[in-house]
Amino acid sequence: MEYYEMFPEFADQLKEEYGLHDMKIIKTKYIAEYYSVFIITPTEKLLEDIWEKLNSTIAVELTPHFNTEYELWNMYLFFLSQEDISNTLKFKIEHNKFSSRKIVADVKSTGLDMVTIDQLISKYITNEDITISEVDNLPQTKENSYSNDSTIYKLIEKCNLKSTKSANKENVEKLYSEIIKEIKHEIKKG
Repeated sequence: MEYYEMFPEFADQLKEEYGLHDMKIIKTKYIAEYYSVFIITPTEKLLEDIWEKLNSTIAVELTPHFNTEYELWNMYLFFLSQEDISNTLKFKIEHNKFSSRKIVADVKSTGLDMVTIDQLISKYITNEDITISEVDNLPQTKENSYSNDSTIYKLIEKCNLKSTKSANKENVEKLYSEIIKEIKHEIKKG
């Protein structure tokens, strides 16, 4: 991945205006180019008070600089705070659909360096921090083996949902009812 710091004057202006510990706007080249904005607030209260204003201001200022639809649909705002952030506030910010994808995280730093930025991008955008163990090395157990002789699989086969013509609302509702009935039966059996 390649990183480029963009619009440092604009970031500094917002940093001063809103009392932020740090703010950086990064353009990342990874398959395609996208923007990530990293904002560190000293307190959860400040974050709660300003995130919507920052979101709007950043959208208005950065959007005209986007060259592709990909950049438009893949802008990330990282709201970081030195204090623990309540789950309620995280949910409110991250589920806001205006302008960009939002990520809220607790960080114990007052500044942003490229190592921290790389770690955040890897964790929340590219998922490069995820490692997958070799499936071949896993011992076959009931929990990790697949079998097409399960009750639910047989019900799906019986309803013939593979064909789009037969996958109408009635068949789906019938399948749903049968699955619920079978699960209840399995629960009663213990």
